[in-house]
Amino acid sequence: MVRLQRINYVFWGILASILSTTQRSTFKQQRLTCAGTLIYAQSAFVSHNGSDNITFAINNPNAPSPSSDLLNYYLSGPNEYSWIAVGFGERMKDAFMFVIYTNGDGKNLTISPRVADGNSEPSLDSEKRVVLSKNSDTKNGRYSARWDCFNCRDWKGGSLNVSDENQRMIFAVGPRNIDLDTSDPDAALRRHDWYGNFEINMTKSLGDNIAFENFWPNKSDGGSEVGNEVDDHDFASPIHAVFMAGAFVILFPFGIIWLRMFGKVRLHWLTQAIGVLAIFIGAGIGIVLSKQYNRAKHFSSSHQIIGFIILFLLLLQAGLGAAHHRAFKITPKPTVLSSIHRILGPVAIGLGVINGALGFKFALVPHHIISYAITIILVLIIITVSTFIHNRRRRRQAVYETPAAQNFQSAYVAPEYQNDIPLANAGAPPAYSRAMRP
Repeated sequence: MVRLQRINYVFWGILASILSTTQRSTFKQQRLTCAGTLIYAQSAFVSHNGSDNITFAINNPNAPSPSSDLLNYYLSGPNEYSWIAVGFGERMKDAFMFVIYTNGDGKNLTISPRVADGNSEPSLDSEKRVVLSKNSDTKNGRYSARWDCFNCRDWKGGSLNVSDENQRMIFAVGPRNIDLDTSDPDAALRRHDWYGNFEINMTKSLGDNIAFENFWPNKSDGGSEVGNEVDDHDFASPIHAVFMAGAFVILFPFGIIWLRMFGKVRLHWLTQAIGVLAIFIGAGIGIVLSKQYNRAKHFSSSHQIIGFIILFLLLLQAGLGAAHHRAFKITPKPTVLSSIHRILGPVAIGLGVINGALGFKFALVPHHIISYAITIILVLIIITVSTFIHNRRRRRQAVYETPAAQNFQSAYVAPEYQNDIPLANAGAPPAYSRAMRP
């Protein structure tokens, strides 16, 4: 009897265990397939409420197995920005990040794993094996990227601790209304428009495999923002452009007008000196900027090479101008130095104007070339009209400066046209009458 009772207890215990396991499995499966809700085995972060939020989620499907380091990712954000990115790390230096932007056809996405060595454009980490899901797209005003990475737990300068409950993260977005439209994972990027920090609980991402194919997080779960989002526009590039374009398009041309039209030597060299100073300030800003971008840090682009040539020409031009002015004070007549100075000036200005257009393209803002060209045309029109009016006035003035014009204005009569007849005492002429007719 006791033996039968024990068998009965064992039977009902096994049955209860089976039913309990079945219920847990069913509940777990329901959580894994419930679209549009927060899913089991994922840690998510949503930057803030609204349509322009940055949404990030991570799933660690094989954490219990040391043989694999697969991680599943999801990232979404407004596609009005040229790129959006999320990275592991407290700051940019040594952070490992993923950057997404529109691909070559502008309909799908390119994902770029990168590492930053400082507060500068991150560099491509070509050793990372990243697989972008076919369900990634850019629709309804948002990027939506889903991808897997098989070796993204270690990188140069850092590593990911999947057991960290407060993993520090960074996120950022690029400038607005600039479409990269390239499938190149090493595409050049412009500086972020704003950025922020958050923490994420990596332990919540542990569990079964989720490929983020049929859902997206709508609120933070395991993630929380740290501090406030920071606006960060690229102010240095516009300042560089204003100094350089202002000197070559406005100051230098009008400095020539001061001398050639009005003979104002002091205003000429003062204007040109201000222009040269502006060029060197702009060049200094450009050199500092170059260290922040991968495409510029080696100073090997055509824009940079031509820029250094122009700097040399301007120094030479300033030296020739000063030497000619000193020689002209001693011997007031044209010299060889003045001839070279007249030729070298327009050459340097022309190169500077052309290099300005190259600079806008190099800075990934080629659409600004249109406004740049319009400014150049307006300046040319002003110079042309001013030259025409000035030359016309000079020609008119020249007419009044001839000897005949001077004689006429002073009522001067040449001696050969003078005589001794005292007309003043001759009296009135006789009256005209019929008797005087022939």
